[in-house]
Amino acid sequence: MEATLINYMGLDGDSCVEVAVRIAGACRRHRGEFALLWHNWPLLGTRGQKKLYRKVIDAIAPGAS
Repeated sequence: MEATLINYMGLDGDSCVEVAVRIAGACRRHRGEFALLWHNWPLLGTRGQKKLYRKVIDAIAPGAS
C-alpha cells in the first residue's frame, strides 16, 4: 500500500520502487499473487504521486527488468 511505503515508512520514490520490486519478485519466485493497493485520491491531486505510481507499475510489470 502506498501509504505504508510513503507515510509510515517514510521512503522516497526510488526506495518505494525498490521495495515494490523486491516484494513482487518474492511473490513470483514462490508462485504467489502480488496485489498493489494504491489509493486513488493521492493520484488526483499530486503530480509526484502519479509519476511514482507509473514507475512502480512499470517496474513490477511482468517482463520488467
